[in-house]
Amino acid sequence: SNPLNMAADPKESGDEEFYTRWHPDGQSIAFFSNRFDRAGYDCAVHRVGIMSLGDGTAGMMPVQEKIGNQETLAWSPDGKSLAFSSKSCGGSGINIQLYLWQVDGGEVTQLTRDEFINAGPAFSHNGRFLAYHSFRGDNSEIILLDLQSGEETNLTNNPAKDSHPTWSPDDSQIAFVTNRDGNDEIYVMDVDGGNLQNLTNHPARDFEPQWSPIP
Repeated sequence: SNPLNMAADPKESGDEEFYTRWHPDGQSIAFFSNRFDRAGYDCAVHRVGIMSLGDGTAGMMPVQEKIGNQETLAWSPDGKSLAFSSKSCGGSGINIQLYLWQVDGGEVTQLTRDEFINAGPAFSHNGRFLAYHSFRGDNSEIILLDLQSGEETNLTNNPAKDSHPTWSPDDSQIAFVTNRDGNDEIYVMDVDGGNLQNLTNHPARDFEPQWSPIP
């Protein structure tokens, strides 16, 4: 193999890049970095940016919205927008909300408005729905957000910790991680939250499920 250093940071720069996600067309990468100018972004150490394979660091484009430190992210299937989570600036406690960045126009829309920790966004392949995990006190739930109507549905509604949703290729099921059996297992459920199945059923920890593509 012949790895290429896309960011090409000098060691003394202190710059960090992580959580890379390919654009659906395979020509650019979204990521988090602390390299962008942070004037006016008092609590935003890491911001989401986009880097094309052709331009490299010269073409890096960060989100301009003045919100907090940004976390997990996902491309929409059409590649026109990015969903990401961001910590709120100021206040007490930890509050993380989901946002949608329209990449071409630069507009950022807040998707969730509550007191919970919302992260791990995953788009359905038809682009209409966003699944994510929401930490609510001592447990976390898988939430389904209809991006057209704004309606939210708690798919798991269980005292266990449910997280890291990922869609089946035909959008009929969602795989996720749960500790409802005493340790982390991979479960799958229908998009209405029904028909739960434990796929791993093993005493070891199982996490970060991924579906194989349709042949």
